[in-house]
Amino acid sequence: MTSTTASSKATKTVTDDDIYRQSSQFKKWSFTPTQLAARRLQTNTNGREFVKQSFLAADLDPAMAKILSVDEELTMVNYMCSQSEGIAQVLNLPSKVKATAVLFFKKFFLINSVMVYSDPVKVLHTCFFLATKAENHFFSINQFCKYTGAVAKDVLQLEFVVMQSMLFSLSAQSAYTPLHGFYLDIQTSLPHVPASTVGSLYDGARKYVSLSFLTDANFLFTPPQISLAAMMCTNSQITEQYLRVKMSDPAQFNLTTKLVQECVDMLQKVDKPTKEYVQEIGKKLRSCDVEKTKARLLKRKLKEQGEGDAKKQKLDSETPQPPDMSNSASTEPASAEASASASASTTDASAPASASASASASTEQS
Repeated sequence: MTSTTASSKATKTVTDDDIYRQSSQFKKWSFTPTQLAARRLQTNTNGREFVKQSFLAADLDPAMAKILSVDEELTMVNYMCSQSEGIAQVLNLPSKVKATAVLFFKKFFLINSVMVYSDPVKVLHTCFFLATKAENHFFSINQFCKYTGAVAKDVLQLEFVVMQSMLFSLSAQSAYTPLHGFYLDIQTSLPHVPASTVGSLYDGARKYVSLSFLTDANFLFTPPQISLAAMMCTNSQITEQYLRVKMSDPAQFNLTTKLVQECVDMLQKVDKPTKEYVQEIGKKLRSCDVEKTKARLLKRKLKEQGEGDAKKQKLDSETPQPPDMSNSASTEPASAEASASASASTTDASAPASASASASASTEQS
């Protein structure tokens, strides 16, 4: 789609790409592949340092944290983007609002490491809440939390952080808008194509636009280029016919199709990670959270202490007890006393007899 500006000497054609390149989104959030890779590496490095310092500050060994790689961080971000459809359905949001929320989310984690903001669900909720404002589809915070299950305190605390990370640039142009424009223009430029075919092209292309949010396309290509690539993925024949009608200059046609084909290659290679792989990354991510690590260590200590106490009680119950000597001790003195008494009685009884015998003997001698 183009608009024409006339002057007295020449006519200049202004394309959608020209308009987009004047936006803050293009100026602040468009990169070459090399620049994008460098940006992600720097973010990952910052995340590593943050984890190290937070563990040292808590008197914990930083080696306890399982650091995420650049690819693992990107996998987690893209996985969360794939889960955004559920939030959009619950809130009954238009595609444009969902696209804005996902773009906010991807921009946030291009600047911030998931090892720093280790609960990406909270960030995703905040991006959706902010997107409803930016796209004039407002929900109160209470309504939003009621439908999504988000916590109002978390959303409101992160809202400014998200805006700051996006450099306060709330312009989020997606490929849905130019795709709709191409859909309308094709019906005029290619009148011989049945309306049902054009409709199928549009519906199929929308699915590829949705897939584009799981790739780096929005950082590397303009929205019109992404929408043309989505159309090319759906029906390359009609899309090429349309481009030839709109571009009489062969050089312009070749340059455009070259860029679009690069985007096509990206859209056709979307690799969705398995749930098991994402869960493994999630475990590593939780190990980078110093508060969760401290809680886990405390829980383990209490468990070990409880097991130790239980083991001690069991050993005490199984150890033979020494015999109770209190009864024996009281019996022995009594027996000795009885023996002594009996001996004394015998002596007393025999004493008179001995005396009589002595007296008798003395008498006989006399």
